[in-house]
Amino acid sequence: MSGKKVGEKFNVWLEPEVRFIGRSGEVKRCGEHCMKDTTVPLTLISLLADGEFHSGEQLGERLGMSRAAINKHIQTLRDWGVDVFTVPGKGYSLPEPIQLLDADRIHSQLDSGNVAVLPVIDSTNQYLLDRIGELRSGDACVAEYQQAGAWSSRA
Repeated sequence: MSGKKVGEKFNVWLEPEVRFIGRSGEVKRCGEHCMKDTTVPLTLISLLADGEFHSGEQLGERLGMSRAAINKHIQTLRDWGVDVFTVPGKGYSLPEPIQLLDADRIHSQLDSGNVAVLPVIDSTNQYLLDRIGELRSGDACVAEYQQAGAWSSRA
């Protein structure tokens, strides 16, 4: 896989082409329902997930970009509904630590079926409807952020 690896815990959901993981281990690509340019905002969420403050300079060094570019991607997170605090002299922080989806852990807990673990998607229902002929009992789709569809969750 060619995804950006922030840490072992996040190596699955930061794949630019997110995986659909079958019970037997087959890997499929999620297709057109996944947004394309979400790697940096998702990486920022993973870095901020601890709930601690991180300076723009520190985040910029980690991601190889300027503080101004970091600020732009922080705004993307805010546009998604993620509360990101900015404190001059301290940096950026989430209001509290968050736990992100872990495809390997989710997959290990399933007795049957497939699960698509996606970072960002238009609609999980539409994703499944588009694959209705391929689905089996127990198949599911989960996402960190759903940008359209019948229900959206604020992170």
